[in-house]
Amino acid sequence: MKTGKSFFRMMLLCILPVAAGTTEAKNVFVTLDISPPEQNINTFDATISTSGYVTVSTIFGDIQVDIGNSDSDSATVSGYFNAGMIIDFDDTKNAAVGSLAFNGGEVAMSDTEFVFDYGALGGITVTNSDIAGYPGTFMPGLGTVTGTAFEVSEHYAVVNQGTTTIYGTGLASGMFDQNMDYGTEPSSPTTVDAQGSLTVSYDYTIGNLDYYHVELIIPIDMSQTMLTQADEEEGYEVQIDMTVVGTIKAEGSFSVNSCKYKGDLADNDCEVGINDLQVMTNQWLESSDMLPCPLAADLGGNDCVVNLADFAVLASEWMVNKE
Repeated sequence: MKTGKSFFRMMLLCILPVAAGTTEAKNVFVTLDISPPEQNINTFDATISTSGYVTVSTIFGDIQVDIGNSDSDSATVSGYFNAGMIIDFDDTKNAAVGSLAFNGGEVAMSDTEFVFDYGALGGITVTNSDIAGYPGTFMPGLGTVTGTAFEVSEHYAVVNQGTTTIYGTGLASGMFDQNMDYGTEPSSPTTVDAQGSLTVSYDYTIGNLDYYHVELIIPIDMSQTMLTQADEEEGYEVQIDMTVVGTIKAEGSFSVNSCKYKGDLADNDCEVGINDLQVMTNQWLESSDMLPCPLAADLGGNDCVVNLADFAVLASEWMVNKE
């Protein structure tokens, strides 16, 4: 004869999401390392264009000389993305990403130099040194993923390291000299609308842990006005614009507990016990505005606050093992 406690456990097992064809959404966090540069991947083509004029005094009077020009250089990219995802996992270990957020990281670009030679007038040189920044996601903090595609415009980049130096030579010496320090004045380049791709694929299982591989592809087409300067008295007007085009590829991996019990927080043993309660105790009444929610013990409320609603989920699975 079964006891009331055994019968209660059987009822819990019946209502847990273990039926074939069901899915379970989980918050997943992963570090995606930018792959080594190769042709057309993690190598940027950077172009700087100048426009405007310089007034030159001659024996025939003042002449406005067009200084429109362009120069290109290439740069390699390195670093990593911290990414958060909301993923639906099904019983066949397929993973469907519904949302993506970039929560920091560091993306660095190798140094570049651009030289504009105007003959007897002199020239302009632009150098970018130690440029680096971080990615983020616009509010409300989660970008949408459809299939494997996402809109790059839902995310952004901030350049907060390195310097851009602009200086003139010859007759242009001292006219356009600038030193932009992004550590003190960060910059956010404008990104052209494009679609990136995010692929999550199952690799293997060890114990109760399923391991997945992640590949991130981001097409880059950014522009930024670096200098706009004019002086009627000195007789010049100049604008310097930069565009950067390329593709970023980053990869990483993560594991998720394949056990269907949400309360299995600590040991990945498909049992809910004292160690799992300790995890919840450590996060008790904690909250976060970060998306996806980083609190593992936010089991039931979906409000990113660990409280009684989450404790009720853990209590309903208490000491129910995988058998």
